[in-house]
Amino acid sequence: MSLSVHSVGSGAVRSISLSSNSAHIGLALVQGTPGRHGEALRLLRHALATGADPVPMVAAFASKVRTMAKLAGARGSAGDLARQFGLAPWQVERARRDLSGWDDAGLGRAIQALASADAQVKGAGRDPVFALEHLVGVIAARGRA
Repeated sequence: MSLSVHSVGSGAVRSISLSSNSAHIGLALVQGTPGRHGEALRLLRHALATGADPVPMVAAFASKVRTMAKLAGARGSAGDLARQFGLAPWQVERARRDLSGWDDAGLGRAIQALASADAQVKGAGRDPVFALEHLVGVIAARGRA
């Protein structure tokens, strides 16, 4: 199953679409402003209610945050950084945009939340939906406590 969440301008979540090909999730690191967290939760719950699997959702979040963490503080052209980190130039440009408003501590908290959510959706916890909802909250707040 594939889930895509599309963002606009300031990062507000605008739409969600599901397909059955792959487990690609572009849950686009929703910006942490009041009201957007609620919209992200609504979309997440809709995706889960229509059959999306929490495990690949967490994996997609992890991939996105991992790319952001690789590039946090990195300097150079998109092409140079793409070669250095084994990414495509468009991935570097997207990660740079996504890093807006994040700091190192916030990325660290997001990575910790991802690790916890990953364990919980794979059986260490009793409620994988709660784990995903908590993760969305951390990401919506850009890792701020």
